[in-house]
Amino acid sequence: MGSAVRAKHAALNKLIFTYPARTFTGSYAITFRAAGKRFRCSVRNNGILRGLRAGIQRSRVTHMMKCSVLCLCLFFSGLCSTHAEPRSLESSSCQLFAQQFYDWYVPIAQKPLDGPASDVALQRRAVVFSPQLLHALRMDSEAQALAKGDIVGLDFDPFLGSQDPADHYEARQATVKKGTCSVGVWRASPTDTSAKMDGPEAVAQLKQKNGSWRFVKFTYSVGGPDLIHLLANLRQERRKYDATAAK
Repeated sequence: MGSAVRAKHAALNKLIFTYPARTFTGSYAITFRAAGKRFRCSVRNNGILRGLRAGIQRSRVTHMMKCSVLCLCLFFSGLCSTHAEPRSLESSSCQLFAQQFYDWYVPIAQKPLDGPASDVALQRRAVVFSPQLLHALRMDSEAQALAKGDIVGLDFDPFLGSQDPADHYEARQATVKKGTCSVGVWRASPTDTSAKMDGPEAVAQLKQKNGSWRFVKFTYSVGGPDLIHLLANLRQERRKYDATAAK
């Protein structure tokens, strides 16, 4: 027997099932562990449930019974998650954090202001940005404030990826890979007259620091460099201009 086959048998033999618990929806929840991860699924079919309960209550569950229980759950419920719970919780936490930021920020972006709405975020919500992104955005804002009638910095909203923001945005489809969360920023206003897009306006990337999420990077549907590199390019252009003007 090959090592891969032995590993599969070992993982299967370590399956641990939790007795079905009735949920408020009328279905039954079954929890099992495999390969060190916890999975949960719901079963609504009473016939299947009786078989599951009878099998799980036996003092010795055979290898075949374990296979049958797992296959029945996967086949009939359609509700089994293929992801480990910690990963799902992490992406949900990231998406919720991003949504809360946009729920706060978008109304500000809709108001008539003396300066960019992003400046308000840098002043009032500095903690939600990584030090690198916060520093680069502040340098860009300061350079623009010193310019007289010229645009020397960003000419669009860096958090919405637009010069004409909608009045509502949704954070969607958060995924976490190697500690970095990517979440789409979608226009989601019922009164939006802009052309509908097949994708998000922007994709925010976040990482956790001391248990809290922070925005570290933004990419945009129009393409081009991400926000960090765009700010670096603008800074370099300003230096070239200043060097030329000084001659």
